[in-house]
Parts: sequence; C-alpha cells; structure tokens
Amino acid sequence: MLILEKTTTKTDGRYETGLLWRNDNPLLLNNKQLALSRLESLERKLKRQPQFSVKYQETLNQYISKI
Repeated sequence: MLILEKTTTKTDGRYETGLLWRNDNPLLLNNKQLALSRLESLERKLKRQPQFSVKYQETLNQYISKI
C-alpha cells in the first residue's frame, strides 16, 4: 500500500503508479568478468569475419543515429 501511495501520480488525465511487486533496491550481481568475456569473444568474431564486422558497425551506426 505504501508503494501505491508513494508512486501514484496523475498525468494527462491518467493515473500512473510504480510496479507494486518490485523492490526499489534490487540486488545487482557483479557481472564485469562475464561482460569482459563476451566483449573479447565478440572482438575475436569481428576479426575472423570481416563481413560480420561491417554489418555490426552498420547496425551500431543506426542505433547511434536514433539518439
């Protein structure tokens, strides 16, 4: 009930509220080593497959242009 009272607002004639089943302070694990491992794997793939590297770069450029 506290989350409902604390997070409910009226915007443009509609009510918005926070997710009642979510905790404000979720437990986030340290996944730095896993992220680095995935990055290294991706770098190896980009070096081995130049055509994939070109497509990957095009996709990233599209994402960046939407920002």
